[in-house]
Amino acid sequence: MPDIIPFIPFKLDKAKKVSQSFRGAAQKLLKYFPNLEINLIQGRVDIEAVSYLSIILFSTIFWFSLITAVMFGAVLIATPAQIIANLYLIFLVSGSVTILAFFYLVFYPLVRARARTRTLERDLLFALSYAFQYHGFNCQRWLWYRFRGVQQNCETNKRRSSGGGSS
Repeated sequence: MPDIIPFIPFKLDKAKKVSQSFRGAAQKLLKYFPNLEINLIQGRVDIEAVSYLSIILFSTIFWFSLITAVMFGAVLIATPAQIIANLYLIFLVSGSVTILAFFYLVFYPLVRARARTRTLERDLLFALSYAFQYHGFNCQRWLWYRFRGVQQNCETNKRRSSGGGSS
């Protein structure tokens, strides 16, 4: 289980405690993300879906407040006369950043699960090829066809590659 998840301002166990007040909203929001529980399991994020969504809601509100305050202060210091003219820009930027962070956090377990799948698939072909070569027969072609869905007899490939026949 990752201890730190991107865009969450605290460590995971502290964020769980702080975000308890958002569990009701997270429970209602959970019906819009039905695969979140499966993605959390596959991505090895060891937390229940409602708690994860409440952490996401807390993080989204935290980052929106922080970005809005920083931008409001920067505009107030730089051009105090144009604060009203730049007010829409402040909320536009902070709103878009927090929406992107929200969806990144929602799909973070899926991204982790897909990365694990790609790593396993990439390493599995080489591991099986090494295992077959180590045990004395050359079945690289068999592995290639096996992953493509075509079944071939490994013993036939072994006889063809060694040149041995039944004549």
